[in-house]
Amino acid sequence: IENGKVWDLKFIKVNGKLLSLNQIENQILRIKFNDPRIHFGINCAAVSCPKLNNKAFNSSNVDIELKKLASEFINKTSKVNSSSIIISKIFEWYRDDFIQNGSLVDYLNRYLIKKAPNNTNVEYSNYNWSLNKK
Repeated sequence: IENGKVWDLKFIKVNGKLLSLNQIENQILRIKFNDPRIHFGINCAAVSCPKLNNKAFNSSNVDIELKKLASEFINKTSKVNSSSIIISKIFEWYRDDFIQNGSLVDYLNRYLIKKAPNNTNVEYSNYNWSLNKK
């Protein structure tokens, strides 16, 4: 959408100030919640993004929904073998969010059905920015 520039357009009014979607994600939500699962709950609807949730988040379901979305995305998009794991570029772009309490492999293993060894080589898959039509 508009060659990705739509995320930088300031058109959302919050407390009298115009903000972009990128500002809301990166300067408010990621900072306020300090939870890497935010990347599974909000996204740009590209093919390589986590799926769009069909429920609104609220205080009683946010933890359960983010856990479910993280598990689904990580298990659907990660490819684990004996020496490496291929994962989404999201984990490269926002690496610092995911390694707050250990390594990237430690984080992934919280959700992976097929666990990756701690010394696993991490590789990143190509990202498909095409609009997800589902």
